[in-house]
Amino acid sequence: MNTNLTMNTKERERLKVLARIDRHELTVADAAESLHISERQIYRIVARYRAESDAG
Repeated sequence: MNTNLTMNTKERERLKVLARIDRHELTVADAAESLHISERQIYRIVARYRAESDAG
């Protein structure tokens, strides 16, 4: 069974920012500013991103 998930523009931009944080190309403060959310929220999102990336 092949399941395709689609992401909207906002989700794709968030994923790009998270990848840049993981590659140490972007600080949490800069990421928070670019996504218009708090630094604390960035830390939560990054933790979830890393956990799901490890799971495959």
